[in-house]
Amino acid sequence: MTESTTRKTAKPARDELAERMLHTLRSRLRAARTLAEREESALAALVRSARRAGAESIDATLTPRGLFVSLGPVPEAGPSSIELTPTLLAKLRAAFETPVVRVDFAERPQLSHPIGEASALAESVALCRDWLARVRAMEDECVRDEDVEGVHELRIAVRRTRAALRWLERCARDPRVEQVVGVLRALGVAAGPVRDADVVHAMLRKRAPKGLARDAAMTAVQSAREARVHALAKHLRSRAYRAAMKGADDALASLLSAPALLSSDAARPVDERASRSMQRFFDRELRRIHERLEGDLTVDEGYHDVRRQLRRVRDIIDVCGPALGSRRVAWRSKLQPVQSVLGTFNDVVSAHALVKPAGEPVKEITGWLKGRRAAVLTELATPLAVLAVIVIAR
Repeated sequence: MTESTTRKTAKPARDELAERMLHTLRSRLRAARTLAEREESALAALVRSARRAGAESIDATLTPRGLFVSLGPVPEAGPSSIELTPTLLAKLRAAFETPVVRVDFAERPQLSHPIGEASALAESVALCRDWLARVRAMEDECVRDEDVEGVHELRIAVRRTRAALRWLERCARDPRVEQVVGVLRALGVAAGPVRDADVVHAMLRKRAPKGLARDAAMTAVQSAREARVHALAKHLRSRAYRAAMKGADDALASLLSAPALLSSDAARPVDERASRSMQRFFDRELRRIHERLEGDLTVDEGYHDVRRQLRRVRDIIDVCGPALGSRRVAWRSKLQPVQSVLGTFNDVVSAHALVKPAGEPVKEITGWLKGRRAAVLTELATPLAVLAVIVIAR
């Protein structure tokens, strides 16, 4: 085959990849903005630049503070920012009417972290709106259900918005915050079961003993997933949900344009700096890990409470980043080992709940899950003890 023939056969593959990347960008941005000719032209130019940089995938979120884009594959060293040409940068800024355009090789768009010296109220509101925009960016992906990671990304965005909202609640006591919490809680209820089914299906495929029982279990999980995806899509497509999400963003924006009901904590000044406020928020959530460890660990819910609290602390670190200070950010790696084992335990519990209703055909798998649950509990003993020690000694 000649070199020219090789180039001709490779070109359609590149074009197909570029089209998939454009499709992803349209999906991510359509909830935030109508994509007219100007926007489409800017996105096409962005994809061409991304392909020249070696990108094979793309993701994006348009927030009130800027357009944030991530490219894949992610380098082994971690996220790395790339500079766009002045022409492309100007084109994207004009098309999306934002002064901030950031592009990174990263797992997901790298949204802004808080500015430590800024107002805590202003920064917490901005964080909430940014992550709420990320939730909206994942809606279309979840409705189309083309990639199981779409629901995973949606749930991450929901959790991180909730983390920002918890910080906001420390800055202002206001019913508008509760309004946003309620919208996200309902979305979490709809999205969580889909992700549980995806995780359980993957676990059975990779780890369960092969045979008819495993096949029957996977079929049962897949059937449950289809019903759950349908319920999630119906929720996301409803007029009530879309109105609620718009109302949530409007409510957050109004906190900065109309007086909020300040916290009753008289020791907290109105103009408290973001860094100090965040650090106190983090320390409170870290202390709550010990409270969860003192809960009832003879039942599955007790372990779920510990895992949920560890995840809250991790989400605070991911949302707030360097503004917390290096000592607090370092807790992410300290918590990871036990969080991973707790995640495995949760997957086993979820699998048993999904598979057991299938009855006799999956009896072998339910037996395997019981044994795996016991093994994971044994594995958890040491990490939980170590966690208790380091939290108490913090």
